[in-house]
Amino acid sequence: MQARHEIIALYAVMTSCSYSASEASQNSVEACEIALHYAQHFTEKVENFEPFEERRLAVISRREGLVPTQEDLDLYTAQNPPVYDPGEFELVRIAINADDVSVLDECENVRKWAARNDVLLDENKIDELTREEKWSIVLLNLTMPAVSKNSSKAIIYVSEYAGGLAGVSGSMTYEKGPDGQWRIIEEIVLGVS
Repeated sequence: MQARHEIIALYAVMTSCSYSASEASQNSVEACEIALHYAQHFTEKVENFEPFEERRLAVISRREGLVPTQEDLDLYTAQNPPVYDPGEFELVRIAINADDVSVLDECENVRKWAARNDVLLDENKIDELTREEKWSIVLLNLTMPAVSKNSSKAIIYVSEYAGGLAGVSGSMTYEKGPDGQWRIIEEIVLGVS
């Protein structure tokens, strides 16, 4: 099972994905809906986990180290022949080719949710708090979700940390249901500390 996870997370066919202006705008709206959904999902996990329930939630949006790079893909594809239908990797291709757009800059809905829920967004303060031996925050890092051209699926890369050796990173694949709601259909753990 681990091999499939590595392939899904790292393998992609190097083709470009282009959108019209209206498609890009629609995908941005949907990406922001997904980002908000994941932030709320993470909040529920934290609230239901006793060691972290008293800590303040903090959110950042940094791509580096979460989304596979071109070099990662070149190395991986050189060492591993394709096993699955290349169409299965559309979302990973979109994520890799995406601009480095911050969820916090792009998504007003996430910023409003953070303000209503006293979520810390100040990167300087977050950096200061994460240098302390005992963290007073639980940190969520999420990338701007990559939405398929037909707006039926999406992928978001996330990392969740609570200090020291208490973290996990992964990718979440979303699918839009018949009711128009986005749901997580697959979670792949990419790293644990």
